Amino acid sequence: MFSETYKGTSRSFGVLTSIIIILFFILYIAAQFSGAGKIFNDTFHIDPFWGMVIGSVLVTIYTMLGGFITVVATDAFQAILMVFTCVVLPIIALFIAATLNIDIANTIIHANYTVPLNQAAGKLTGGLLIINGLSWAFGYTGQPQLLVRMMAMRNQAETRQSRWVAVLWTLLSYGGAFMIGIIGYELVKAGALGEMTAQIAADSEKIMPAMVVTLVNPILAGILLSGAVSAMMSTASSQLIVVSTASTEDLYQQVSKKKISEKKMLLLNKLLILVVGLIGFLLAITMEDTVYGLVSYAWSGIGASFGPAIVLLLFWKRFSRAGAFASLITGTVSAVVWKTWLLEPTGISERLISYLLAFTMAIIFSLILPEASPNPSAGGESETKKYT
Repeated sequence: MFSETYKGTSRSFGVLTSIIIILFFILYIAAQFSGAGKIFNDTFHIDPFWGMVIGSVLVTIYTMLGGFITVVATDAFQAILMVFTCVVLPIIALFIAATLNIDIANTIIHANYTVPLNQAAGKLTGGLLIINGLSWAFGYTGQPQLLVRMMAMRNQAETRQSRWVAVLWTLLSYGGAFMIGIIGYELVKAGALGEMTAQIAADSEKIMPAMVVTLVNPILAGILLSGAVSAMMSTASSQLIVVSTASTEDLYQQVSKKKISEKKMLLLNKLLILVVGLIGFLLAITMEDTVYGLVSYAWSGIGASFGPAIVLLLFWKRFSRAGAFASLITGTVSAVVWKTWLLEPTGISERLISYLLAFTMAIIFSLILPEASPNPSAGGESETKKYT
């Protein structure tokens, strides 16, 4: 999109965007493999290390052998499993909570408006918590693995249909995930999860598999847990495809300026998927951050880098190449700096601040260093349709 709009920039944009994708997506892949280790540990009592080995090997192999079409096909099936889990498990948990006289609505109403943060920042208000949570939405505007799906749509009819499918799926899955957390918290307080309570106290990210193993029969538990595994597999496989493609088409070809055959390109892609999968696994077993923390970090870096640039490219005629570079660089640097040094003292998510900083710098640099002629790509809805 950027190189098509700003002629003569294919190499610079290709190299910069591929570096950003590789940097943050490897962290994202590591988070998925780490999540696989936790699920296998809680479900089958497998050591988390071997759980990560199983998850990373499965995802890397089927992505390497099948490519984009296989990833899309498996994603569709895995999405069904995920939404099934997010709808069925909260319903079961609500009935169990009712038998234990746990009033979930009353719990939400009387929730404390502040939570402990740390000694430096003191209390984090509920308002800031809500804003930090809503900041996940910013990242959607710049995620390459999602934009690739949009680019694969063949006509406007598919676009309209996909829009409603996405809205419905998001409401069901996100709403269900929220309820799983709230109900699970109350079940832990009531001691309804038995011996799993100690594990959850040590790692709250194990609440979902702990609820499944404790509350439902083994057959249904297997189906519900497959939804959690599907979330990991579909995300990791999509990112492996994006990273390998960015490495070959945007980085290798732009730097080397060599034309290679499709057969050699395919082989190189497969090898890169294997290498990236291995790096993601090594990071998963060495990094101490939570799955949520790693995902938030990667999401903010990618979303803040690409999101403002893509939005402004589509809807603002005065957006310039300088603004695009400013968005990409500011989003990357601010996400790293904020996550590393400023997240804990301020309590403000890197997802929020990095996106706002990148958006601001994109506008400022577009005004300071404008294009000789208005951006022809900014066409609102009509231009969005062109790219999707």
